[in-house]
Amino acid sequence: MVLTKHSGGTKLSIGVFRLLFTLFFIQVFVQQANCQDLPRISIETVLSKPVYAKGDTVLVALKISIPDRHHFYDNPKGPGIGKPMEFAAKSDDAIVWNRLLKQKSKKFTPEVGGWVNSFDGDVWFFLQGVVADSAVETSYKNNVNITGVMCDKSCYPVDETVEFTVTVGTTSEKTVFNNDNTILQALKISTKTQALSPYVDLQNTTMALTGPGLDIGGLNLGELKRDVQSETYDWKFSPQNAGTDINIFLAILLAFIAGIILNAMPCVLPVLGIKILSFAQGADMDRKKTVLRSLVFSAGVVSVFMLLALLASFASFSWGQQFQDPKALIAIIALIVVFALGLFDVYMLNVSGSVASSNIQKRDGIAGDFFKGVFATVLATPCSGPFLGAVLAWSLLQPAYAVFIVYTTIGLGMSFPYILLSSIPKLSKYLPKPGGWMNDFKKIMGFLLIGFAVYLMIGLPSDMIVPTVLFCVILAFGVVVFTRIAPYGSNVKTKIIALLSALIIITGALYTSFMVVYPSFSNSAAANIEKENEVWVDFEPELFVNAQKEGRNVILDFTANWCMNCQYNYIMVLTKKDVVALIKEKNVLALKVDVTSPDAVKDSLLRSLGSQSIPFLAIFSGSTPDKPVVMRDVLTKGSVLRELNKMEKL
Repeated sequence: MVLTKHSGGTKLSIGVFRLLFTLFFIQVFVQQANCQDLPRISIETVLSKPVYAKGDTVLVALKISIPDRHHFYDNPKGPGIGKPMEFAAKSDDAIVWNRLLKQKSKKFTPEVGGWVNSFDGDVWFFLQGVVADSAVETSYKNNVNITGVMCDKSCYPVDETVEFTVTVGTTSEKTVFNNDNTILQALKISTKTQALSPYVDLQNTTMALTGPGLDIGGLNLGELKRDVQSETYDWKFSPQNAGTDINIFLAILLAFIAGIILNAMPCVLPVLGIKILSFAQGADMDRKKTVLRSLVFSAGVVSVFMLLALLASFASFSWGQQFQDPKALIAIIALIVVFALGLFDVYMLNVSGSVASSNIQKRDGIAGDFFKGVFATVLATPCSGPFLGAVLAWSLLQPAYAVFIVYTTIGLGMSFPYILLSSIPKLSKYLPKPGGWMNDFKKIMGFLLIGFAVYLMIGLPSDMIVPTVLFCVILAFGVVVFTRIAPYGSNVKTKIIALLSALIIITGALYTSFMVVYPSFSNSAAANIEKENEVWVDFEPELFVNAQKEGRNVILDFTANWCMNCQYNYIMVLTKKDVVALIKEKNVLALKVDVTSPDAVKDSLLRSLGSQSIPFLAIFSGSTPDKPVVMRDVLTKGSVLRELNKMEKL
């Protein structure tokens, strides 16, 4: 009986084992079948010429067809989940591949995770390289490996390699792209650049996947589990200033002068115009009260500079960095619009600075002067006066106490004219007498403020401009409703009702502008075509690092959309014909380093060059790549040409 039971148990165990073994192979077969049915991109290649000569630029058009309803993630991809797109090219040392040209991607918001930059449909990419001087007259096989992730409701890894042949001859033939309007149009809008990744042997590369079609809460995800470390760069430079060396005493002097000159910057003029009205109407006021108001205004100015010094010393915060955050920039724009409405008499704005008899009115007047000082300083940051860039760069390398001294001195310099006007009675006779002109002047200042708000919108992503305009319009309506319900002199209860009504309108404005309107503009933003100058290309760390390794001349232009002086330098100096011609003649790689939005690599590069403010230009000679010549603030064409002429043609 024991043996019989044992035998039966053995047979049962064998039967169960066979069943499990069969189920295992069925599962493996189904998984393999599913893997074979995964959607894939298809790739077509078109070479710009049938035959190339030594030194020719090779351009390979890559037409990537993405399956319907799928999105191929760009690089950079944005905050969403997934692997960014990478291109790697390989040749037999005959072709030196240097970069990828691509068009602007679209924003896609998947059901899980944040939005991503992605491509869909048929997309053209252009692989750019140069025929090496060591190439011989023959045909060379080249490979391009494309990796990334492609998502619909499910996400699938992309890993495709395409092979093509480049023929090198004694003379090059004409380009065939001129005969294909589709390729020409695609090339025209391919204004973005991407560095190529190192080519690796895919047979020896392993990737762990969660598995295609892994179901998570009813949503299929196939997220790559590959660990990708963010690249860091150890910049080591000894920048050579094209100017005078600075010590603590010269820094204080320049900081004070720079503060005074900030008052003449166009960013600050609207607010300072209001302060001029205060001086004009207060010319016959008690001198002590006038001095007190100037000191309070100055305290507002200095307090902001003290805060900037604190952030610069202990939080690595740079001058103008608040304009990098779109949310902060929108808040500043909205504040400017509200302030401008007061100048148009939509609500009562006490621009005269007069001191009424009641204590409440006194407190309001003093608080208003302090606020104007703060506001003027915040608006000053997009405009860098002469000396300011050099002083800030010097302070970056100094102890915290020196940073506080320099920033405080800038604030004192900016405040100095107002303290001087209020404390010396003889100067008051040079101020205009109160009159009807003050209302006209106030309206002009209002228009200037509105114009400055429009200018600041340049610093926003293109798909956020229209939603921001809509928000400002509804915000203005909310202010009008508030003043209509609770005009000047209303009781507290009426003001509370008016405030609640205005808050409801403003909340609706935020929701409508950025939750309803913004997504539609965001998805269509890729339709905008960006035209770059023929020599200036977008900064990529790999481009810069490789150029330095090759001993090539390089010029970096640190810029931002909100920086007026940066735009002046680019339009009036860096893109002038003779400057562009010399850049070409010296074989200079000209890179635009856009810091409109925060970027850790770009910020670290700027700091390694001894600066924390823009405009900033760094010129690297291929013969001494670790000792760039740096130039700050407003440039002159002569100074740039002089430094470029010193370079050897490499």
